[in-house]
Amino acid sequence: MRDLVRPGLQDMLSIYIKLMVVIDNENLVSALECIVENFTVEITPFAYDLANHLTLAFYRYKDKDTDEDQGCEDGELPAAGCLQAIR
Repeated sequence: MRDLVRPGLQDMLSIYIKLMVVIDNENLVSALECIVENFTVEITPFAYDLANHLTLAFYRYKDKDTDEDQGCEDGELPAAGCLQAIR
């Protein structure tokens, strides 16, 4: 399975970063965390940009207010996922 993903990893990371800017979603962060765990060596060339975007996302999630009237999700879990992916 990893061999199938490896050739498109750069494009996949680029798409994830763009999505993280537009969409605040815990599942997106969890999926990215999984990619980072499984392709640690392969993402090395993208580590700086990835860590930078994860840091920005962390602060967005951390500062996210829980607003039950509008159905916004709490940003605590996605923020923790960002930290885990950075680590």
